[in-house]
This record gives sequence, C-alpha cells and structure tokens, in this order.
Amino acid sequence: MNTDQGRVIYEPKTEDLLPSVPLPAASHATFIKCCMCGTAIPPTAGNTCLQCLSSRTDIAEGITKQALLHLCKQCGRYLAPPWVTCESESKELLALCLKKIKGLNRVKVIDAAFIWTEPHSRKIKLKLTIQKEVRAQLVLQSTFTVELSVENMQCDECKKTWTPHTWNSAVQLRQRVNHKRTIYYLEQIILKHGMHSKTINVKEMPDGIDFFFANKSHAVIFNDFLHSQIISKVRQSKQLVSADLSSNNYNYKNTYYIEVAPVCREDLVFIPPKLQKELGGSSAICLISKMTSMIHLLDPIKRKTYSIDSESYWSHEFKSICTREHLSEFIIINIEPSDYKAARMATHTSRIDESANYSYADVELQRISDFGVNDNRVFATTHLGNVLKIDDRVLCYEIASLNCQEIEGLTKELPDLIIVKKKRMRKRANQKRIWKLKQIEKEPMEDTKVNKKLEERNEKDYEEFLEELEENPELRSKIDLYRDEKAIEELAHKMQALHVEEEKEPRAKPADTVKRPRKAKKPKKEERKPKEAKAADEDDWEDDDPAAVKLSELLSELTIADVQAKADK
Repeated sequence: MNTDQGRVIYEPKTEDLLPSVPLPAASHATFIKCCMCGTAIPPTAGNTCLQCLSSRTDIAEGITKQALLHLCKQCGRYLAPPWVTCESESKELLALCLKKIKGLNRVKVIDAAFIWTEPHSRKIKLKLTIQKEVRAQLVLQSTFTVELSVENMQCDECKKTWTPHTWNSAVQLRQRVNHKRTIYYLEQIILKHGMHSKTINVKEMPDGIDFFFANKSHAVIFNDFLHSQIISKVRQSKQLVSADLSSNNYNYKNTYYIEVAPVCREDLVFIPPKLQKELGGSSAICLISKMTSMIHLLDPIKRKTYSIDSESYWSHEFKSICTREHLSEFIIINIEPSDYKAARMATHTSRIDESANYSYADVELQRISDFGVNDNRVFATTHLGNVLKIDDRVLCYEIASLNCQEIEGLTKELPDLIIVKKKRMRKRANQKRIWKLKQIEKEPMEDTKVNKKLEERNEKDYEEFLEELEENPELRSKIDLYRDEKAIEELAHKMQALHVEEEKEPRAKPADTVKRPRKAKKPKKEERKPKEAKAADEDDWEDDDPAAVKLSELLSELTIADVQAKADK
C-alpha cells in the first residue's frame, strides 16, 4: 500500500492483475516498464503503475466541496426539508450535511467526521474518506475536506408567528349576554391550566375573546378543555386558502365558534314544560345556584335542586327572565326556621343534586326605601336560613312586579319574592385588595370609538367579577389569586403608624390627680347626622367577613430566578 498526496493506494496482488486468459508457466516472473515513469511493474491492463494512475485520476471529481445549510435562528431548526431539530456535531446533523453534498452517490463513503471550527464562524467542516473502483479489481481511496456555510432562514412556523393573518385555526369564545363576568372567569381558568401557551395571538372582542393557533390539533384540545369547564356548544367552519391539484393537497383555515350558555349564576330562569316533566315536575321558575359543566338549579317553590347536563340544556334551551339588574334590596325584620322539610323525589334520578345543603326559613322583610317610612312588609321563604339573621340586607327578585310573557298565567302559583343572596357590605373606599389576578396578553379591539364606550362597561363587569370572587370561596378555589405586594406593604405601614400613635398617647394620671372632665358640647344642628345615615355609615363595611380572601389562599409571583437573585444579594 502506497500513499500519495493524501490518497491511499491499495496494490492488488499480481495474480489479481493478470488477465483471465491462462499464460505460460514462465510468464509469472516477467515485468514491464510503466508507460509514464518507466518503473518495472507486473503487466496490467493500462501498463501504468499505481502512483502514476492515482496522480492522473481524481476519484473525488464531481463531488461538491462547498455547500449551504439553512438554519432558523428563532427555533434553532435546520432545513432538510422539512425543518428538523439537530444538536451540534450530532449524528442527525452529520446525516443532513451528507445529504447536502452532491456526487457522493457515485463513490463509497468509508468515513465522515466533523472538524472543529469556531462557533461564530458559521462554518461546518467535514473530513470525508471515499473509495472508488477505477479499473477492474483496482480500487483507489481518497480523503478530502468539505465546507458547509450556515445561513439564516426563517421557517414557516416562525413566519406565522411574526406575520399577521397566518394562523391555521381560530377559536371564537362568545356569550350572548350584556356582561363579561363569565368570560373573565373562563380566562382565569385558562391561565391556571396553561391552555393559552399554544396560542400565537389573542384578540379581545366586545362579547368574548378570539384565540389563534398554528395547528388544528391545538385548537381541538382547547375546545375540549372549555367544553369540560362550562356548558357550551361548538360550530366548526373552514375556508380554502390554497390547493395543489397535482398532488391533491388542500390548505384550509379552521374556525371554531364556542357559544357559552346565555345564563349565569344567580339568574332566574323559566323552565320549559317538556323539561319540567323530565325533571319530575319541577316549578316553572328556578334559580341557578352554580354554573360548571352542568347547570345546578334550585327550585324555590318545591325546595328541590336539579342538575342539567349540556345535552339536556341545548335540547330544551331556556333563557334568563331576571338578572342582576333586576335585584332589589330588602332588610330582614324577622326570621324563623321553617318546619317544612323538602321531600325528595320518589324516583332518584341523576338530575337531582343531593350535594346541595340548604336550610329553609320563613322571613319577614321590608324594602330599604320603605324602612322607617311606612310599615309595608313582605313574607317569603328562603333557602339561606343558616346564613341570614335579623337586620341583614338581602337582594331579591320581585316576581309580583315582573313583566314576562312566560309566567303571565302562573302569577298565583308563584311567590311574590325570591331571595337570591345576602348583600355583602363593601369595604372602605380607601381600602385596597391585598390580592390581584393575572390576565392574558390580548390585542385590543381596532375600533377606538367603540372602545371608549366599552371601557366603562368592562371595568364595571371586572369589578363585579372581583366582588363575586370575594363573596364565593368555592369560586376562588378554581382559580389562582396572587399576592399584591404593594397593597400588603401599604397596609403594613398603616398598621405600624397606628401602633406608633397609640404608644405616643399619654398615660392616664392617678385617680387623685385626675381632674373632673367638663361636659362635652353638643354638636351644632348642621353637624348632626340622622339616625338612618349613621346606621348606613356603620354598616357600610365589615371587618369580620367569613368569606373574605385570606393570605393563605394567595400565591406568590416569585419565580426560581427571582429567588436566586435575592439569595445572591
């Protein structure tokens, strides 16, 4: 075996180079001179020695020594095609580089390896060893270097993230009501479970939110998740974007319209007659006590609770006849436990919600506007007997003054008043919440004129949603609440300042040195407040609220990086 200029030359045996025609016995000892250099060699077909043959023949001819390799800088993938992920100096990257080199199909690759280069050079060098049969039973081997230049190129997926109107699937979340409290609740559920991580864009709409996805599978998973959280129905549509008739490939844009049931918690609904029969003879009107993947109904007349699934609701769709806007405020004059016990249905169907625990009581009420003015009182039955007490304020639906076509002939069978909930006394105006919520980054609406009108309504709906979270611990358990460090620090400073002021107050003198206090002057008539106004100010806020948000329920926004940064300091 000889070497010449990086080429390894295999010298076959003499008997292998001889022609197939049998020669005389004495011919094995004969030699001839090379036609180029005159070196004595055994007879061959070309009468040329191996050194001269290798110098005249380049087996690497036709193989590209330079090539291009496209890399997406954003996602770090290489173009094969398709776009694939390859680590540095890996088998996958080596196989991709060999595919970019043209002419290797005419030779036999013996070895391939990476040559180290600077990472910032944007070059990849390969050392290749190949073999090729030049003549019959004569094989030459050669080693050479190939250089590949890495160029940046944006992949299709990354183009969609930066270019508008390149989404593949869109999910339109809508609810046909005059508020967005349910949308705000679903937004918090999506944040808690991280279902927004696959979206490429989120756009706010007047009656909902639009979510855009790069893949159809991500949108389908998102639809299934929303359907498992609340009663809704989905309508799918698709639009043809492009088509390749030769390869029978079609590109569509898919849109999923998710319509949430247009009813909310604490709404008063009218039950259709067919659904009343399926529920075992329920009342014509029911109160929605809870909204999840099922609608939980409370029958205030027959004192029963029911659960309706999504299929039953959309087959007997019903709407609200009274919402929060129709609530009236009353004050409790007297309350007594009810002797009547709710009788359960003889046939225990799955529609009866036996998990609800209510205590019924007979209540005597009076309207807040009539309190202290006249003696007009109303008697009603409530399911909140274990919550209410005398002098509490409640919010009710007045059925007697309700103008609704569905219940025109049923006014005699229905009560005059339905108590919905106890009114929670608001806190002081200068007292901030010690908690806050995260929100999904959304693209604002394009119509600026409409935005100005909707801003006030959205702020009001969001404030009502926060108040609803403060009232309902069960609702808070399904979402994540975070500590508001600024509000907590301000509250701590106020408490500390109050404590310092108490310490600075002078101590009381002994009994023998204490002077007799003077009689306090009566305030002027202008400064005196009426008894009703004083009572309203005292009851305007509460400190001991069992449903108030506690610090133990709040989460911290600190990440592992923040904790490490604090430890380094």
